[in-house]
Amino acid sequence: MSIRATKISAFLSGFTLGLAVTLLDIAKDNGIISFNADSNYVFPFFGLYFLVTGILFVIGIETIKAKQLHAEAGMVFWPSTKQARQIYYSAWLRMFIWFIGSGVGMVCFVPLSKI
Repeated sequence: MSIRATKISAFLSGFTLGLAVTLLDIAKDNGIISFNADSNYVFPFFGLYFLVTGILFVIGIETIKAKQLHAEAGMVFWPSTKQARQIYYSAWLRMFIWFIGSGVGMVCFVPLSKI
């Protein structure tokens, strides 16, 4: 069983992050909790969540390990072939879908902030 970065996993990781941040903000505005997503207690968790899901479900381990992206200098990533450019474009598409997912996750519960 391997973890692959797909369009659905990119959308869901952005959606869950946007949803969690919005729900914490709504809970703080309604007086349920005394902190929100940018507090010193919670921000490291969301930063770690962003990095882990970004690497695993958006960029993808298979994109990082792709032989087509490695140049002669070692860790230099430069798309010099059509296949390497295709790998980059698919990763950029998943990043764009992640942003759409986070926006949708934030918008889902905005009407609750008016209660």
